Amino acid sequence: DENFGEFGQASTEQPTGSALADSETKNKGPVPSDTHNPDQIDDSASGSVPDWCVCGRCHPMTQDVENKCCKLKKCITLSSRFAKLCLDPDVIDLCIRNTGDIRNDREDNSSRAFPKAAYRQFILARHGHLRKGNRRVCPSCVVMKIRERWPSITGVYMGYREN
Repeated sequence: DENFGEFGQASTEQPTGSALADSETKNKGPVPSDTHNPDQIDDSASGSVPDWCVCGRCHPMTQDVENKCCKLKKCITLSSRFAKLCLDPDVIDLCIRNTGDIRNDREDNSSRAFPKAAYRQFILARHGHLRKGNRRVCPSCVVMKIRERWPSITGVYMGYREN
């Protein structure tokens, strides 16, 4: 069975197990750009790969700090755990609702909410809970896969923000 360690975490925090269970799926929020197949080969990954990339699926990013790889020979974005936690619309919808409940915010079903929640899911799975102001950069391969799944309507992406 897969666990959070598959995300290559170097953390000493022990995962408490998966809270995921098979459930009836309902499509909520924005419709993903395609039906996800974790074993599908991404044509864009076959181009030139930056020298800092180990997995072969990274792309040069706009900020140097974002030029980061998952550092796995088999890219993390190919794992079924990544697909479930970061690309499944039902899981991401639940994350958005949970964040809204915790912060006492209005539920955000905008197209921007889904990729933002997917990035948070990845960071949570890889690094555990981070305190306010403690940010981590998602690897380029992860960012590109999430952008592929939930593309920006305008084609403009914010990128990493320090604080």
